[in-house]
Amino acid sequence: MKPPLKPEFKRAAATRLDWLEAFHALDAKRFDFAIRPVEPVPRFFITGKPVSTPGNLTNIIAQAKAGKSAFVGSLIAAAIAADQKIEGADTLGVTATAPGQKILIHFDTEQSVFDHDQLVRRAMSRAGADSMPDWLWSYPLAGFGAEELRNMLTVAMWAASERGGVFAAIVDGTADLVSDVNDAEECNGLVSHLHALAIRYDCPIVNVIHENPGANFGKMRGHLGSQLERKAESNIRMTKADEITIVFADKMRRAPISEKDGPRFTWSDQAGMHVSCETAGEERNDAKRDNLRDQVEAVFIAAGLPSLAWGALREGIEKSEGIGQSGARKRIEAMKKLGVIQKNVIGHWELTPQRPDNAP
Repeated sequence: MKPPLKPEFKRAAATRLDWLEAFHALDAKRFDFAIRPVEPVPRFFITGKPVSTPGNLTNIIAQAKAGKSAFVGSLIAAAIAADQKIEGADTLGVTATAPGQKILIHFDTEQSVFDHDQLVRRAMSRAGADSMPDWLWSYPLAGFGAEELRNMLTVAMWAASERGGVFAAIVDGTADLVSDVNDAEECNGLVSHLHALAIRYDCPIVNVIHENPGANFGKMRGHLGSQLERKAESNIRMTKADEITIVFADKMRRAPISEKDGPRFTWSDQAGMHVSCETAGEERNDAKRDNLRDQVEAVFIAAGLPSLAWGALREGIEKSEGIGQSGARKRIEAMKKLGVIQKNVIGHWELTPQRPDNAP
């Protein structure tokens, strides 16, 4: 019979086992030039740019009443539209890949049961769907404690993985998953847990969190917000002015979404929901398009012709606007780019017909 190990020898042996396990875990993650990981397929896009890929965190940041719930609904609507191949849905600049057999989990920790119900019904209406997809698991969870919510999310993701996988998890109210947003230990633990879940279940987790009151630079609440910002793939900001919400993202691992090109939306009494508006860039293009149209229309009127060859058009712009050949060429290129003029069947340039304001 072997003599029992002394306590210090037991501790040393346990330490060596821990180190050995750590080494094997580390060795399994070592870069291997011969193996290329499969590029993840993004789950959500904004203005065509990927913002949520599997294994990553996405943050949606805004002041209270800035339209976060509407935007969350647009994520759900985009997934429904993609899955049911519905075209023309106003999903507020968001598009998605089709979930297929994977589950989209939605936790709403802030709204009442009625308001949560309205959010989901508006999402379905926004997508143009008339039936609830089986893969959408949406829960109104206001009033539950932080630990309960963390456990519920973990269980929901496990259950979804058993049913075909997790498409994405949206947590509308991530701050409710901690007792104190300024407790570094608790917040760091939650963010690590969320990131581990995203990696384990090969899906993005979308966190919806409030901006600090009075802030205008995207600073999220407390230490939790700071840690989420550091770890996230995408930090999507929403600001509201004159009843119009603007969506943009400057702190991104991928291509940023500028404020001038980001989606914009506002409430519509007629539609009974938020609807898309023109972006700032589109508004500027509209103004520029109208100005260029006035210029070239004057040239056609002066020539007494509905169309002109390129050279005659250039000369007409030079004379009408008092600019040189180079300036006239640039003006024509801008007209072509913005669709002000088009070629006709004989190769001359004419005004592009305008659609009526109420055209689809």
